[in-house]
Amino acid sequence: MRGDGDIPMEASTNIALLERIIADQRKILTEVTGKKPEDIPQLWALYTEVQKYYDQGMRVPDDITLVFCDDNFGNIRRLPNLTESKRAGGYGLYFHYDFNGGPWSHKWINTVQITKTWEQLHLAYEHDVKRIWMMNVGDLKPLEFPISFYFDYAWNPDKWPVNKLQDYTQRWAQQQFGLQYASKIAKVMTQYSNFDGIRKPELMVFNKFSLTDYREFETIVASYHNLHDEAMEINERLPAEYRDAYFENCTLPYSGSR
Repeated sequence: MRGDGDIPMEASTNIALLERIIADQRKILTEVTGKKPEDIPQLWALYTEVQKYYDQGMRVPDDITLVFCDDNFGNIRRLPNLTESKRAGGYGLYFHYDFNGGPWSHKWINTVQITKTWEQLHLAYEHDVKRIWMMNVGDLKPLEFPISFYFDYAWNPDKWPVNKLQDYTQRWAQQQFGLQYASKIAKVMTQYSNFDGIRKPELMVFNKFSLTDYREFETIVASYHNLHDEAMEINERLPAEYRDAYFENCTLPYSGSR
C-alpha cells in the first residue's frame, strides 16, 4: 500500500490502518478462494518506506513471507536476526540490477559486479532468506552475464564459493565465445565491472576524480584506455559471428578513444 503515484504515504500514516488493510486483503482472499489465508502463499515486501513501518513495529501474520529489499543499488538494507524465532512464511529477497527512479537511475549498461552480488546473496542465504528471491533486471540486455550468475547461484549456492567467481566468469565467456579467448574476455569483463563498481556511468560527474591529488584522474583515464586496447585486440581476433555479442557484453571499453 503506497501513496498516489507510487510514492510514500504521508508521514502521519497510522500503522494500525496499514495492518487493517492487510487483514481486509486476507479476508478478500478467503472469500474469493474459499481457502484459509495461511494456505494461500503471500509475501510482504519491505521496500523503501515500508521497512520503516516494520522497524516502527508494524507486523503481519506469521504465515506471510517477509521479503527484505536492497537499497536499489545492490546493498541489502536489512536481514533477520539469527536469534529470532523462525517465521512460518520464511523470508525472501528483492534485489536490483537496474533502477529507474530518484535520486539516481542506473539502467544504461551492465554495471553489476558478480563479486558484490555473491556477497549480498551469500549474506541472504546464510541468514535463511531463501523462500523466494526476486530480481529487478530492467532491460534483459546487456545483463545476460549477471542474470546467468544470479540464477546459477540461486539454484546451488554451495557450488559457487567466492574463490570460484573468476572461474565462473571464464566458463561463461567460453560458453558464449569459445575456448580460445575465454580467459582474456573474462579478464576484460571483470575489470569492466570493477570500473563500474567505482562509479556507474550515469552517476559520473565532472569533479568525481581529482585533477590535482595523487594523479587520480590520470590513473583512472589510463586504466580505461588500457582496458579499451585489450578489448579491441580481442575483438579484432574474434570470429565475425561473435563480435556483436562481444561488443554488447563489453560495452565500456568501447565507450571512448584516445
